[in-house]
Order: sequence, then structure tokens, then C-alpha cells
Amino acid sequence: MIGLRILFATLLSVCLVTPSAARSLSEIRETGKIVIATEAYFAPFAFFEGDKLTGFEVEIANAVASQMGLKTEWVNVGFDALLVGLQQDRWDWVVASMTFTPERLKAATWVAPHYCSGMVAVGKPEAVTEAGMKGKVAATLTGSVYVDRANQLGFFSSVTNFPQDTNARMAVMTGRADIWLTDSLVALQAIKANPDAGLAISPVLIQDQVASAVKKDELELSAAISDALAQIVKNGTYVQISRRWFDTDISCK
Repeated sequence: MIGLRILFATLLSVCLVTPSAARSLSEIRETGKIVIATEAYFAPFAFFEGDKLTGFEVEIANAVASQMGLKTEWVNVGFDALLVGLQQDRWDWVVASMTFTPERLKAATWVAPHYCSGMVAVGKPEAVTEAGMKGKVAATLTGSVYVDRANQLGFFSSVTNFPQDTNARMAVMTGRADIWLTDSLVALQAIKANPDAGLAISPVLIQDQVASAVKKDELELSAAISDALAQIVKNGTYVQISRRWFDTDISCK
């Protein structure tokens, strides 16, 4: 799902000023604004259309913030910098298609999952079967859970990391790797956008619950976001957004 540098910020309300210290829910409410970090090269969840940040997760987070009575400011950074920046008090909330790992659970306080998906392999049809993946070169996103998972599966001769998920996809399309490991919904959109590439998608290899994160021990903020998420599910906003992007409801049921 770039390095440690900030690529640039997309502002959805006023000019971005990142917080100088971790902010509590009450402090965020006082300003009327929550600062959210993402990695915006993971369509259809977060990506740029021109200079506009959009995507399923962007719309869901904006709806959650609105339910809380807050405006949003978005910062685009490298995936492997997201939780680090959260620990360094550079933003309030990370929304970036993250799945739970023991290390991540220690690094932040997590919000209720906002969608369910899973890891798939993308490649030539003969390469995305269990037998076909054996001995192949896999490509995936640096800092993602797919790196460890690829090694745990034991299918591949090597696993190459790329700074952006789109780089991993291109490695397969240009023959520099055999398998692209990514989210199933990302894979579906990529196949749809490139129908002549001759690529196929494996069945889901590992199921995932995807969640967002706030700074460690910010329990009140996490609870408020989780409650607002539940409210937009209840009032139908979530399913409207989900169907617009995926033609189905991808919430965790």
C-alpha cells in the first residue's frame, strides 16, 4: 500500500498546519479540524485526480469527521512513515488501508475496522495458482504486511519491495517480477483499468480487516471515531460511498 519524506499535502479546508503535539479529542474539537495522514498512491482507496485527493477511504474519513462535527486536512506521506509520524505528533489520525500486525498494535491505538478485504496475487493466469507461484519473483509495497506474508507463504524465489504499490504493479506488467501482491480490491480496479495486460487475480490468500489509527493511548479519540463510523454505517452513508466505488458493501459484517 516513497521513503520518509512528505511528498506534498492536499488541503481540503484551510492551509495545513500540522499539530506540534499529540492532540486529544477535546483539543481537536476546539479547532474544529482533524489532521489525517495517508499514502495517496493506493487507488481506489486514496489517490490523486489531478491535484485533488480522492478515493474510498478519503470519502469515508471525511464522512466520519463530518459526523463528529469536524473539518479535515489531509497529508500525503510515504506508507512506512505514517505510524512514525503519528508517534512524533505530526498528525491526529492515520487512514491508509492498514491491517493489524503485532508491531502496529504496539505502535498506535486502533479504530474499529472500516472495511474487509484480503491479499491476492496478480500475474499471468498460469502464475497465480499455488503451483504457479512457486519459484516466482514477487513484488509488493515497502512497509506493507505483504512483505512478511510473502516470505511466510514460502512460494517465491525472492520478494522485491517498491516504494509505491503502483511501482510493484508496473514491475509485473514490464516483466521485472512475476507476481504483484496487493489488496484484492486494488487488484480488481487495476485489472479493470488494464484489460489488455493479460493479468489474472488469485483467490484471496489471506483475509484482512482494515482499520485506521490514532496515537497510542488516545482512547477517547479512537472511541469517538469508531462511534462516528458506526453512525455512518447506520444512516446509510457508508454503503452509498462503498457502492459508488465498488458496487458492493465492503464493510466488515
